[in-house]
Amino acid sequence: MPMGGAGGARAAGRRAGRGGGFPASSFVKKKAINEKKRAEERRIHELFEKHDTNDSEALHDAQLKAFIQEYVELLPGMGEKHVSDAEVQYVMAIADVEGDGQVEKEDMLEAIATWGSLLDDQSLIAARFEQYDTDSSGHLDETQIAAVLKDLNGGAEVTAEEAKWVMEQADGKGPRQLEDGVINLEELKVAVAVWYCRASAEQKIAEAAPCCCTVM
Repeated sequence: MPMGGAGGARAAGRRAGRGGGFPASSFVKKKAINEKKRAEERRIHELFEKHDTNDSEALHDAQLKAFIQEYVELLPGMGEKHVSDAEVQYVMAIADVEGDGQVEKEDMLEAIATWGSLLDDQSLIAARFEQYDTDSSGHLDETQIAAVLKDLNGGAEVTAEEAKWVMEQADGKGPRQLEDGVINLEELKVAVAVWYCRASAEQKIAEAAPCCCTVM
């Protein structure tokens, strides 16, 4: 006969203790992850509502930059992070599903995921800067930038014209806004964002969805 009442509960508990059933710790961990995800989605929703100042249910580039800047400042250790126009345009290039120069409300999670991926690349970019700053000058010239882009491009050659274009887009676009014909570490982060944006733009052009990535 099936065991009922307290005896059945104790037997079930013993079976769970021997590895049967769903471990309570896993349930608690999954619940915590879900709660964290919901809290993140609420924060994104609240920031979106704040920066959608024209109630369009979408953010244009200036609104998106303000959104990302405030979002970043809430992250641990990121309070001093300067969000560049190039980084915003990179996020826009990926998350602008409609191709209308805006990120729709329903695409903000993808926009934040794209931004997170770009942030994850920061340590890689810093390592590449150190590697290719062969004269320890604290900046990279056009030849060194071409070498960095080639490295990040999987070894595929980068033309002098492409390297020059990236230099022009990134020089003076860091926090110091120093336009001096070379690229420092903060400007390299902008340069990589510009480079990624250009690749995204070329892909969208191939798919008949135009994207402009020129930094103003």
